[in-house]
Order: sequence, then C-alpha cells, then structure tokens
Amino acid sequence: MSRILIPFDTGELAVPDAPVLYLNAQPGPAISAFPEIVCVQDSFPIMSLLPTGSLSDSKALTETFATILIDIARDRDQNRAMIAMAWDHANPGATIVVSGAKTDGIDALSKEVKSHLGRDGTLAKSHGKTFWLTRTATTPAVIETWRSLADLAENPDGFLTAAGMFSHAKVDRASRILAENLPRKLGAHVIDLGAGWGYLSGQALKNDAVARLELVEASAASLAAANANIDDPRAQFHWADARHFAPDTPADTVIMNPPFHVSRSAEPSLGKAFIMAAAKCLKPSGSLWMVANRHLPYEASLQSCFRHAEIIRDQDGFKILMGRNPLRTSP
Repeated sequence: MSRILIPFDTGELAVPDAPVLYLNAQPGPAISAFPEIVCVQDSFPIMSLLPTGSLSDSKALTETFATILIDIARDRDQNRAMIAMAWDHANPGATIVVSGAKTDGIDALSKEVKSHLGRDGTLAKSHGKTFWLTRTATTPAVIETWRSLADLAENPDGFLTAAGMFSHAKVDRASRILAENLPRKLGAHVIDLGAGWGYLSGQALKNDAVARLELVEASAASLAAANANIDDPRAQFHWADARHFAPDTPADTVIMNPPFHVSRSAEPSLGKAFIMAAAKCLKPSGSLWMVANRHLPYEASLQSCFRHAEIIRDQDGFKILMGRNPLRTSP
C-alpha cells in the first residue's frame, strides 16, 4: 500500500471522481488509484515513468483541483513551497494530502502546517506519516511567504538558485575544487553531466577556447536556474538523464560532480553510471575530469572505461579523478 493512499484506503477520505493533482509525483499505486490524475514532477528520470500528460513545470498549471496530493522532498523550504503551490491550485474547501518519511521531515512539516493552516487528520505508517488539511476560502499570510521559496533568488555567492536544488545556499566545495583544477586545454566541445544550477559550466566557459558547452541536468528547475546564471551563446541546455545522454557529436572533455545519493543512502553505482555515460560521450582522444568524495570507490570504474586513469589531486576530503582515451568496449 502506498503511504499517501492510506486515508483513502481506510475511508477517512473518499476517493474523488474529479481530477486529482499530484505534486512531486512518484511512480507507484497512487498514479493509478484515481480516475484522472495530473502529475507534476521536476526530475526527468522519474518524469519518464509517470502517465502521459504529466507536467515538469508547475507554472504551466492553470486549473484548480478539489484534491491535491504531495509527496514531500528532502528540503524543508521545498516542502513549504509545495504546500503553497497546492494552496494556489486548490479550490476553496479542497483537500490537500501530504505524505512522507520521518527522515525527510514529515513530523516537523505536519506540526508546522497544523500551527499555520490547521490539520484535519493524520495517520502513521512505515516510518512515515500522511496528514491532510482543508484549503480555506481565505489565504493565510504564511502562504505568500512559502510561495516565494520556489522563486529564484541570489545566494551569498551571487548565483540564482531556489530551495531544493543541490547546494543552493552556496557553491559546493567539491565543485569549486574541480573548477580550480580543470586543465587549461579543455578542447572546443565540453559536456557538463549533472550540471545543476550551472556553477561548474560557468567556470569552464571562462576558457576562451571552449566553443560549445552542453549542460545536462535531470532537474528542470535546476536547469532553468543554470540558464538564468549563464548568459553565453556557447552554452546549450538539455533536460535529460545524464546516465543516458548522447550528444550529436563526441566531445573533447566531460566535466562532472556526479550525485551519489538515492534518498539519504549513499549509492556509488549512480556515480559509476555517470562515468560510463561520460566515456560514451567522448572522442577517442577525449578526457573526463570529475570530483568525488574521497571514500567513493570510482577508480575501478574509471579503469574499466578509460585507457588512462589517475587521481589528479586529493584535497579537503575530495579527489579529482581524470580518465583519458575512452575504451569503446566500456560496459
């Protein structure tokens, strides 16, 4: 049983006949439990598993709904922004159902919503909780505050980011170390796999020899921020899963600070998939430059995908890895 469906399965809430809006939609039973559902999802890999007609951009929503579901994310402000989004797209009297794991902060969010907006009910299951509330005819002031959390704003380093993006509050230390250690000769065609909101690509574009830089990012919101941060005709933006990205022509260099978490668990296979993808994006003479936490076991993957692989630098708990001359027989 999906946690978000608990109040419908127990009879606490009636299954609606009207269309349902599902924010941060997740593949699973919830998307087929209702006669009609509109899914909003920022992430390209998940988006591809959702029903036809799903939306990546919540700004494209124009209608309102009588029932709205929210699967919370890991970021507190992102969850607040989703509550505000649900409020804005809910009819007066609509039911907003919010679900998530304790490790993602569902208990704190439930208490905060109860304090500011009221709460009709709550049920616990599988180390998590589902609660629901009614959208009132008047809009509390806190909704306006939470609504603004989804907007791009300048962080202390001068870049436009928003809640929920990786390292949105400041430049990630690992990315900064990689940028400081990139070679002078990057080549004319560079690809940034998992580009986030664009810091690493922006630094690479300071190299005048770069004629084309492709940013590949699975988060539509992060890619939009990258587009706002980078005003350069050499930059091209792709909303895509970096693990399966295929450029129209092979690149000279791939740069990347790959993610290594699925939920809150470290998952090195994610970074290994990025390494394999990078090898397939490169010319026979091409190079991969990447940064990773010191403890992550990526050396074997580099050696299986490139003729030459080495650690360029070990600094502050991170390592700069380089692979050169991709093997066409790489897995």
